[in-house]
Amino acid sequence: MTPVWKDNSVLSVTIKYKDMKIKLLDSLQLIKGNLNSILKSFNCSIQKGHFPYSFVNKNNLLYKGKKPSIKHFNNISEAEYLKIPVNNWNLKKETLKYLKSDVEGLLEAILKFNLNNF
Repeated sequence: MTPVWKDNSVLSVTIKYKDMKIKLLDSLQLIKGNLNSILKSFNCSIQKGHFPYSFVNKNNLLYKGKKPSIKHFNNISEAEYLKIPVNNWNLKKETLKYLKSDVEGLLEAILKFNLNNF
């Protein structure tokens, strides 16, 4: 693994394995801004979801039950909160869904960025 640094930030990491070579780039170096604004500015089909960051702790990683209180979500409207199902909320499932949409949304934005700039 070969990282490329600038100041105290990793710009890219190149991973070599047998005949394969993968280069990972820091997307923040290409497109400035938070993911939510990037997805909106590129009119992506995948938008940033909502996640109850302050709800998660080491004691409830396997939580299943009622959805967490609105106080655990950042920047969510009452209308958006009401769209989240009340029962059968599963922390593991919601975490994986949230992370998947982040990765897929960022991929879509980077692909659109590349089409417009290269």
